[in-house]
Amino acid sequence: SRPAELAQRPWWDRVPDQGLFAAGVSSERTLNAAVRGADSTWAMIYLASQCHVLIHLDKVLTPRVQATFINPATGEEQDAGTYATGNCTERVFPQGQTQWFATPGHWEDAALVLDGIA
Repeated sequence: SRPAELAQRPWWDRVPDQGLFAAGVSSERTLNAAVRGADSTWAMIYLASQCHVLIHLDKVLTPRVQATFINPATGEEQDAGTYATGNCTERVFPQGQTQWFATPGHWEDAALVLDGIA
């Protein structure tokens, strides 16, 4: 299952990175948190409540990412799309890409997983 897969990502490979947030890092009551892999090929964002966040996809150093929401309470997964990161293109300088995401309806909180795609 996906939650079991997430638990298998070694803790020593997780780098806290609040810089993944371009907007929406906190509200008056909650703080969202983000980590990425030490090799920057994946990221995980915890949305502590119903909220909207703007994420720097270019922090994942692959051409594209597959985004998936996971409900921490139930393990339910919801596809959140595939997006270009602006990295690994023919350009000399990468084009920074951001994308808005929102906690799926009727979920109290969510984990957003960004898996790099070559």
